Amino acid sequence: MSDPSVITEREPDPRQPWPRYASPGLEVISGADDVMLESLLMGDTGWFAGFPNVFAAESARLYDLAVAGKPAEARTVYEPLAARAADAIAPPPSGMKPYEVEEVMRVRRERREAQA
Repeated sequence: MSDPSVITEREPDPRQPWPRYASPGLEVISGADDVMLESLLMGDTGWFAGFPNVFAAESARLYDLAVAGKPAEARTVYEPLAARAADAIAPPPSGMKPYEVEEVMRVRRERREAQA
């Protein structure tokens, strides 16, 4: 493809100017959940990754707020979503017994709820 019109950006730092400003008319789609909010606020036109597969309603609301340029409101959706995702994917320390894993998950959940 010699002249792409859409690319996926997986840059961990959305402040990097390429490819957002490299080519006028180029649509950039965020491909990383952990920087999607920043990427959409920087002008990306789409997003695909893991969050929408697991948290569909929250992801749709987050996307709508981000592309509408409402970062404060978007953060209220993004922060608990990111915390839930981190709990779901963060493995407990190795060598733990099942009851210890349950305790770690309970403590994480309580901390998250206390911050809300």
